[in-house]
Amino acid sequence: MDKQEDAVTEYVEPVAPAAQVGDIQRRKDNSYTVTLNGYPFHVTEQDTPEVYQQVLADIAAGASVTDYADPVPSDEQLAATARAWRDGEISVSQWLVDRHRDQVEAGAATTLTADQFSALLVYRQALRDWPAVTDFPADATKPAAPGWLAAAEEAPTSSA
Repeated sequence: MDKQEDAVTEYVEPVAPAAQVGDIQRRKDNSYTVTLNGYPFHVTEQDTPEVYQQVLADIAAGASVTDYADPVPSDEQLAATARAWRDGEISVSQWLVDRHRDQVEAGAATTLTADQFSALLVYRQALRDWPAVTDFPADATKPAAPGWLAAAEEAPTSSA
């Protein structure tokens, strides 16, 4: 009989290597944002207690801690957010345009005055043109809605 066949192999439970924690940043809620094994990671006592305890141990051992600062959005992210807001503004006022045009086509009395309808169309065009404005997407360059528009958009009335 072969010696290898007689040998009993003992099972050893694998041990995960210790996590490599770095760049510890303390958040206002006493959680941490760290670099864990090379990746950004949010550490909380409730959700990740083992890593949280390791972070506390690293701090107690002298690891450097800085205050967390929210990332500053890129120009592209700011522009995308502004365009999404703009698209929403155009969308939310579309029913007013449709209703007014339907009322005119039907020869019915219009809910909006001619001046209000004109102001609405000018506002919607300014929204479409906004991305081409210098300093877009700065709030100061955002087209101003007609003063009456917010009240008109609150609840479209259905006529029976």
